[in-house]
Amino acid sequence: MGFSTITLAVFNVGGKSKKRYDLFLGTMQVGALKGYKLTDFTGQMRLYNQNKCSIIDCTTLKGDSDETVSTSIGAGLGASESGLSASLSAGYSYTYNPNGMKIKNLSGDSELQPNWKCSKKLEDCDSNERYVIKPSILVKSPNGKTKETKVSMRVKNLQFHGKYKYYDVANSSGSEYVYLVVRNHKKV
Repeated sequence: MGFSTITLAVFNVGGKSKKRYDLFLGTMQVGALKGYKLTDFTGQMRLYNQNKCSIIDCTTLKGDSDETVSTSIGAGLGASESGLSASLSAGYSYTYNPNGMKIKNLSGDSELQPNWKCSKKLEDCDSNERYVIKPSILVKSPNGKTKETKVSMRVKNLQFHGKYKYYDVANSSGSEYVYLVVRNHKKV
């Protein structure tokens, strides 16, 4: 009926002393085989909240046609009782092509599982069509020899249309996840 290909990469975008900031960037290519049309799918990233990690930014994908996503995280000078301190400054940008898919950005449960729900009207779909989305999350993690950050990504809830009916593929077995674990920004 169809296929999905997932790539998950991590880039260190800054940090100091006891904290680091890692950008987990995913590429999801999803499509239908000849004779089928893909009308819906959901991309999901998940942060496993070990070692007090947190998602501080999540891409907002708009869908439709080629889009360039750019974002940056805070920069500036802060003052406190202990004096002045410089803050982190980092940014990233990339382009993706969802090929006409509309995208809803959903936070998921407890903000640790952002989802990107992609859909297209059946009459606008073509057989053998492919879609690419590139979601990302920016994670704040503690530094340290035993501090690991674990993120996974998957495609779920695919809906295909064949000659006469719809076919739903849930992908809920757990085997469809791609995992990436880093420690001090080194792959574990």
